[in-house]
Amino acid sequence: MPKTLRKSKSRRGRKPMEPGKSRASVLTVRMQPAERESIDAAAARDGVAVVSDWVRSILLIAAGHASLGKETEGGGVEPQRRTPQRM
Repeated sequence: MPKTLRKSKSRRGRKPMEPGKSRASVLTVRMQPAERESIDAAAARDGVAVVSDWVRSILLIAAGHASLGKETEGGGVEPQRRTPQRM
């Protein structure tokens, strides 16, 4: 009986993050399409490519979190002085 070669399964999706780099929880917010468009436009005005990074920094500012900003690629925190504007 001949042996059959079995193809190895390729992993799909994003690579696993390094330990300590992943977020602890997820916050889901439902909104109207017009609200999402406003958020996308505000992030673009601030020059942020990833909208979730912009939203996170604005929420941290509004909450008065100690870091008051978004994480940089090197793992540090970039302070944000901008006050969120009311919609």
